[in-house]
Amino acid sequence: MKKSASRLAVALLGLVLAAPVLADPGHGRGHDHDGPGRGGPGWKGERVEVFWDGHCKVERHWRHNGKFYDERRCQGPRYVSPPPQPVYQAPPAVVVPAPAVVIQPPPIIIK
Repeated sequence: MKKSASRLAVALLGLVLAAPVLADPGHGRGHDHDGPGRGGPGWKGERVEVFWDGHCKVERHWRHNGKFYDERRCQGPRYVSPPPQPVYQAPPAVVVPAPAVVIQPPPIIIK
């Protein structure tokens, strides 16, 4: 009983240690999971980065010599807000000042 339990433990330990090795396809065995243009085994000297800028999808392609170019595919906004409602603004009130009392001193005459 003791031998079969230890054999079972060794077999399970071997499976646990071998699982990551068996799960990884490896890059030298003809597997191309990264795809061309992503730096994997199928790399053809070009790298692609995809991101969104507002409502535009941008694909940036880098060449092996350092130059790059962008491809933009823009879509209309998904939600268009209605225009704002017009607001009535009353014309400014005209304020007429009350007449002021003007006092004029008598002229000074020098003889």
